[in-house]
Amino acid sequence: MNSKKTNYLIAVMNVIAIVSFYLLYFSSNYLTDTMMISSNGAKNIYNNNIIEFLLLNIKPIMIILSLSIAIPNIVSAIQNKKDKKLSFWQLVFGVYNLSAAVDIAFLEYSDVKKWEHIIMFIVIPIILVIKNFITIKKDKPTKLKIVSYMLAIIIAIIEIFNCLFNFLGTGTLWSIIAIIMQFIYIHNQENTNVESKGRKVFNIILYYIIQTIVVVSFSFIVIYSLSVVKINEIKLDSQLSELHSNITKLQGITNEEIYIPVKKDNKYGFINEKGQEKIECQYNIVTYFYEIEINNTKYYIALANKDDKWYIISKSNESIELNGDVGKNIQTSYNYFSESVMRVKSEESRLLLYKLFLGILFRGNEELNEQFLEESDTNSITLTEQNSEYYYSNKNFTMIIEPLYAQTDYEENYYEESDDSSGKTKCNVTIIKPNGERKSSIVYLTQFDEYNATIKTFSNGYIEFENEEQTYTGWYDNNGNKSTISNDYYIIDIKDNKIILANYADGTSEYIIIDITGKVLLKTTDILIFNNLYAVKNENKNMILVDKDLNTISKEYDKILNIKFK
Repeated sequence: MNSKKTNYLIAVMNVIAIVSFYLLYFSSNYLTDTMMISSNGAKNIYNNNIIEFLLLNIKPIMIILSLSIAIPNIVSAIQNKKDKKLSFWQLVFGVYNLSAAVDIAFLEYSDVKKWEHIIMFIVIPIILVIKNFITIKKDKPTKLKIVSYMLAIIIAIIEIFNCLFNFLGTGTLWSIIAIIMQFIYIHNQENTNVESKGRKVFNIILYYIIQTIVVVSFSFIVIYSLSVVKINEIKLDSQLSELHSNITKLQGITNEEIYIPVKKDNKYGFINEKGQEKIECQYNIVTYFYEIEINNTKYYIALANKDDKWYIISKSNESIELNGDVGKNIQTSYNYFSESVMRVKSEESRLLLYKLFLGILFRGNEELNEQFLEESDTNSITLTEQNSEYYYSNKNFTMIIEPLYAQTDYEENYYEESDDSSGKTKCNVTIIKPNGERKSSIVYLTQFDEYNATIKTFSNGYIEFENEEQTYTGWYDNNGNKSTISNDYYIIDIKDNKIILANYADGTSEYIIIDITGKVLLKTTDILIFNNLYAVKNENKNMILVDKDLNTISKEYDKILNIKFK
């Protein structure tokens, strides 16, 4: 039988391990929030190797910890077999940790975990309790013995309900009661037990060296990691508080005007909706301008990088250099994510991804609302449904939409809706004018949603269609009249008495803006369409802003960037 000193050491190590385990468990989200995840893996925001080691290897660490607790307890239980009370609860604790190791190793295998729980937490405890009751039946059992064994039976019964009805997990109950009972029985143990020389050497190696190293190392890693995060968080919060205070003092910080990122000679700047250059192209990296809230007041800032330094800039181009822990964290994040970000082909998306770094400054992206120019308006008309027909009326005409169905050859009363692969719905469309004039035609409605009883229109309210033979496209205007164009072109939008067309033939893109008479007003190979503006590529293959009358209003840039595009 082990000495009292050895048994106390095992019990103390059990307490340290469990406390550290639950400290990590309840703080896991707190620690995980310090990790940046990318296609490269994960990186701690404070660039701390111990935190990275803990979080990136948490599964094998927890398996090693559980086994390092399970094995000594099970071995000690065997060595203490003459003291059946202490032996029983050491075995219970060892089995519990062995179960935890199995759970972690087979996290994705629910059936394995279920049967392992049945064996570990139900079958083995009940067998051991029955065996111990039989062993002590000739002796006068103490109340403590009876209570301890009854506790084991009760927890085993609870675990039965857990397995059947997902009633209540018992792992924590087992561990807490097992440790308490160990201390009770060790306290009552005699000090006269003397370990043999061979057992003493074995116990020194197993308990004093291996278990101490594993448990103490794990506890150190957990406590150190939490301490590092807390200390850095306090420092960062202090610097962020000062930064937020300084942001409010920048000029132009409350300017609500939308600024559009532009690129020239691999440098970024900003223009406004009038095409005026507000911040010249001087930065290596920028974000969009974001609306933030500090002390219940809204401000507008962007993150920018120049000469390997990071800045918060306002719309008057006043700036605050990000240094100290704030700048270090931004740079660490950028270094880690830069490879993944640069693989993003869309430059608009790339600027949006830099929002990740602003999240460090404002503790979460949910507080950041990017500014962008709105796309051209899209309208949705709500239709009235009656007897499988859909109605739309204005002062100039009434439209009746009757979806057409093709009867199948398999069953006389079974009908299948006739849609093509693009979601165009074949319909019989009837136009009724106020004078009673009535015209019907079979067409494909490209934006008709029968389920929600709606149809989308172009910006000016025109309704798009394609003829039954699908040889040309066109629209119903606000008087219910039909107009058509060649099917070689895709209609992007109709607005401001202009029709914006696209031709995607031969793997290239060509955009044409024509007036209602068909006169070509502009040709380009790239276009962004906004409410009252267009960004187009000119004959010099540079991007410019033009107003709704197609007059140039900005300088030439390599790119004009906007989150909402095409």
